[in-house]
Order: sequence, then C-alpha cells, then structure tokens
Amino acid sequence: MGVLSLLKKRKQKLDDLLTIDKLKGKNIKLGTVDMKEKKNVKILFVDDEGFDTQVLQNLGYLDIQKMYKYDNESRMDEFEKYDIIFCDINGIAKELDSVYQGAALAKLIKQTYPSKIVVIYSAKQQYLTFNSYYEEVDDVIVKNVPPADLANKINIYINKLNDPIEFWNNIRKQLINKNISSTDISLLEHYYVKSLLDKKDYTKDINNINDGNILSTATAIITAITSAIELYLAVTK
Repeated sequence: MGVLSLLKKRKQKLDDLLTIDKLKGKNIKLGTVDMKEKKNVKILFVDDEGFDTQVLQNLGYLDIQKMYKYDNESRMDEFEKYDIIFCDINGIAKELDSVYQGAALAKLIKQTYPSKIVVIYSAKQQYLTFNSYYEEVDDVIVKNVPPADLANKINIYINKLNDPIEFWNNIRKQLINKNISSTDISLLEHYYVKSLLDKKDYTKDINNINDGNILSTATAIITAITSAIELYLAVTK
C-alpha cells in the first residue's frame, strides 16, 4: 500500500472518531457533585488572612474549610478531598515559590488534580508575568467579590464539575498545555464520549493510547478521565 493510501486510511479512521458534540442534548451528568446537595460540595479557601465563611454557609454551602498557608510540612494530598479550591496569592506559599506563591500553588494543585476546580483570588493586582499561571487554572477573581456574585460563581463551578462537556473542555485545555498531539487528544475524546454513550468501560483503551510521551507527561490528566468515566458508570448502574 502506498504512502498516499496509508494517509487516506488514517484520515478515514480519525474522521470516524466520536467528538464531544455527540453528548449535546443527552442529559448526561458525571455525578461528582449535585446542585441539589450543594451543602455537600467540599470547598477550601487557602488564605493567610483567613476567610469569613459564614455568609457562604448561610447560603447553603456548609462544607467549607480554611487553610492558612502551604509550607514544607504540607502535603499535596491534603487537597484531594475538595471539589473547589480558592487560592490567594500573597503570603500562603512562600516556601514553594517566593515570587508567585499562591499562583504557583494553584498551578500545582491543578496539575495534580486536573478534574478539580481551582481558582486564584487575590485583593491585589498582580503583574503580567502571572498570566502563565492564570492560564493554568479554572478562574481568576478578585478577593472582595460580593457574596452573591461569589455564590453564583460557585454554582457555575458545580455545573462544570457535573457537565461532561465542560469537563472535557477543561481536560482538553490541559492536554494542549502538555503538548499532547491532536491525534491522541481525539482518541481520548472518542473513548471518553463512547464510554458515556454506551455506558461501557473503555478505560483500558484510554490507558493503551501512548505515543511515547502521553503517559509520562499527562498521567494525572489520564487518571482524571478514567476516574470520571468510572464514577459515571458506578452511579448509572
């Protein structure tokens, strides 16, 4: 078979792959958290000055915790149990990065737990050099945002955790940031969508996708995809 024929065959295979558009209008929920049970959504504020959680608790977000700093005695797995994490910038992670501090921590949390919502919030305007960190997280907001606006933001974040399309858009952004090839991203998207549509476990196929670098550079992201599929299959049984 000639080179031209091989290229045509490969293109045909790629054209046959499922895309995220196939999930539109399917009313599929990943089942990570439920808007009706927002009292159970686990939220963390990392802020050296603390954060007044009372207003949000009055609005129904009951499971809110505070962390005042991240230092050499802290562990990354302390963030594992939270769904939404807010990181102040100044004063909370000086030992991690003396310049970028909380922004560097937020980036590290997002890289470690790709499926979580990680938000940078700060009362101070930061330099443009922080932009590369801002691009890694889910949102950047001002610290003095009115409580009603903050609650609305949290509702949006909850929907993102549940919505399979929003979930994939978040994952795709991170895969692109890791320089994963468009072909591999398309294959991952295909098996993610196929798993949700067929209600079958195709995580083995996802784990088999490997062009020599994907498993070494995007292990946490791959785990996030397979975990989302496994959770969906578990709640739909």
